[in-house]
Amino acid sequence: MDRDLNQTERDQIESIIDATSVKALLEAISDICGEKSEHVASNWQDAATARVWAYAAGVTGIASTDVNV
Repeated sequence: MDRDLNQTERDQIESIIDATSVKALLEAISDICGEKSEHVASNWQDAATARVWAYAAGVTGIASTDVNV
């Protein structure tokens, strides 16, 4: 599924950022993407999709180190 976030979802993310930080949100997204990569690789043996999730984990992990808000 590839769609934009709806307003309720955007509001939820804003609430999370307000309660923590952009850095914490990006770190969590990175962790989730990494977990999805491992799950896809081990349960579905889909190396191509696992690499996409691993790449997303890396990108968001790196982005989290550059954010101080």
